[in-house]
Amino acid sequence: MRERGKNTASARAKLRSQVEVVIKNLINNKENIKNSVLLMFRNIDNEGEEVKVPFHVKSEITERLRQKFPSLTVNFEN
Repeated sequence: MRERGKNTASARAKLRSQVEVVIKNLINNKENIKNSVLLMFRNIDNEGEEVKVPFHVKSEITERLRQKFPSLTVNFEN
């Protein structure tokens, strides 16, 4: 009999890759206050591979940025 979970966990670990968040564009208004940012998630191991980031992760990043910069608009390229 095969142990449950043992092979599944190792398979998941192999599928995980390192992802970084890159600032693609930063827009300042007339008063030189940063009010819009465009972020992109990039796979460090394979830059050509598309990165699918769950909505809750994007929401968490947006919320943390808005706590520091209330007027900031956060957009994601992917």
